[in-house]
Amino acid sequence: MESITKPATCTEDGIKTFTCSHDASHTYTEPIPANGHTFGEWQVRREATCTEDGERYRICSVCRLEEKEPIPAPGHDWEADYTIDKPATCEEDGSESIHCSKCDAIKDVQTIPATGHKWKETGRTEADCTHAGCISYVCENDPAHTKQETIPALGHDYADEWTIDKEATCTEAGSKSHHCTRCDEKNDVTPIPATGHSFGDWRVSNAATCTEKGLEVRACSVCEEEETREIQPLGHDWETEWTVDKEP
Repeated sequence: MESITKPATCTEDGIKTFTCSHDASHTYTEPIPANGHTFGEWQVRREATCTEDGERYRICSVCRLEEKEPIPAPGHDWEADYTIDKPATCEEDGSESIHCSKCDAIKDVQTIPATGHKWKETGRTEADCTHAGCISYVCENDPAHTKQETIPALGHDYADEWTIDKEATCTEAGSKSHHCTRCDEKNDVTPIPATGHSFGDWRVSNAATCTEKGLEVRACSVCEEEETREIQPLGHDWETEWTVDKEP
């Protein structure tokens, strides 16, 4: 007759005992091989990432022993094309890189140079001789970017030729200067001396007599002003022969 004196478990052998049916004191035993575990399906406890191992486990339905093993990290799955991480602006560099399709990892970070401004003129105030001008711009890449550029004052451009500002007369000085070709400013204002009168010949306007003064006059050919001077009396011119004033 046989009987199981020690049941086998998942990991330990059991014992089967045989007893003589004629004499119960006569027995012998045989081992019962361990059953081994009866595991269920693997279950994921922690997913593997690109760089870190995960973990899976399974449980024996008999003894509830848990068996676990790592899920190897698969490594990054790098995309073939670059992704723009930060667009370049007019003033700041951007960047691009190769991304992993499964996580946020990046590699081969490259700089995208700043585009620089693309200025478009929007208004202009021209400079003159004494006032600066101004040019206004807006960036076509980003309308929020504007600037102004000063146009320096031109300064006066004086002509080489003299300009008569006031003609000289016979009695009054005149003036001349170099005029700016762009405005009314004058430079090197210089007096022109009065020309003085241009008198013609003297002519007698009132002849002198033996005892009374005469008068002669001359006129300026430019302004017609007249100048006079006296003619002294001629004095008597006595004849040498007697003249009979009254016959006897």
